[in-house]
Amino acid sequence: MTSPGTRRSNLAGAHPAAGRVDETTQDERAESPERPEQPAAPEPVKPKKPAKTTLTVDPDVLEEAKDAYWMSMIAGQHTTFASYMTAAVAAYNERTREELNGGAPFPKRPSRNLPTNPLT
Repeated sequence: MTSPGTRRSNLAGAHPAAGRVDETTQDERAESPERPEQPAAPEPVKPKKPAKTTLTVDPDVLEEAKDAYWMSMIAGQHTTFASYMTAAVAAYNERTREELNGGAPFPKRPSRNLPTNPLT
């Protein structure tokens, strides 16, 4: 009894989700005018890293903010105090932009640091 010759599987080296492998080689595929070149995939956008800050807030204002966050969490609006505060600051920024700059973005401040003393 003779053993049959080994035959290469059509799926050899292919990922199961990639489908069936063509009989053509990579060299033949590269030379084939039928296949349009794939456009380069855009680079993935890295999410912004949240910025941390420390500030002094009136204790009554902070307690009210925590109470408001608690109610918004129960209502399913926010899952973290940080998300609540981000939304609150963004809403205040939008209101201030409308009042002081006609809704246009504010120009960049001249220095990265903010003044440490109140402007008088």
